[in-house]
Amino acid sequence: MALLTQRLGEALEGLKAMRLVEGARLETLIGMHVDEIARLTAAARAAVSLSSAVLSSTGAVTPAGEMMSTLYGPATRLRDGRVLVAGGENDTRMFGDAELYDPATRKWTRTGSLQIARDKHASTLLADGRVLLAGGSDRRGWNGQMTSTEIYDPTSGVFTAGPNLSSARFKLHASVAALPSGGVVVAGGSTDVESYDPLTNRFAVASGELDAPRFFSSATTLRDGRVLIVGGYTKGDIASTNKAWVYSAR
Repeated sequence: MALLTQRLGEALEGLKAMRLVEGARLETLIGMHVDEIARLTAAARAAVSLSSAVLSSTGAVTPAGEMMSTLYGPATRLRDGRVLVAGGENDTRMFGDAELYDPATRKWTRTGSLQIARDKHASTLLADGRVLLAGGSDRRGWNGQMTSTEIYDPTSGVFTAGPNLSSARFKLHASVAALPSGGVVVAGGSTDVESYDPLTNRFAVASGELDAPRFFSSATTLRDGRVLIVGGYTKGDIASTNKAWVYSAR
């Protein structure tokens, strides 16, 4: 806050200098020392740049409407710019609802329902524009982890059952990553790392494994197509890790 106040003060002084230079009469400028004119001009130019930077860095947050249900699922941006939010739970029930946010109209609308209500699952955009929802859990939490997946088609607005994961997983929000091939890597909630191939509609387990099931880990696709897997915590000690792994497609 102190730095911002200082910058705004500098911008104000510069703007005053700008007005002095622009509004001064010719004889006034002639009577001033060349160095003084140069200083005022430089201050004026700096004021324009600085004030623009200060104003553009503030940003703004405005309401985006209210969802029709109290959802707590991951959000996925579709190809057309709309955003899909599906699933979740609250204190009383699980949600199989799904909604779409349209940034053009700033409105939420209902779309198809999940095949199975789920929470703490992953949601990833596929190369063909569909969305893969993987894993999650029911109200039993740790004892209700799922192997099931679903695929959402934004054209029809319908969720259909997908292939099962090899391991039950949940707490996957950031634990998935899209591959250049069009596949998806799932790298959380288990020691196994597996990938989904949309052409065969199957999951395959990669060789090697994590040191323990990592919950809320993150998976990021690198420029060369590999996937960096970072952090996460284990069930027993709820301790995060400084370890990282790299997935490579064969």
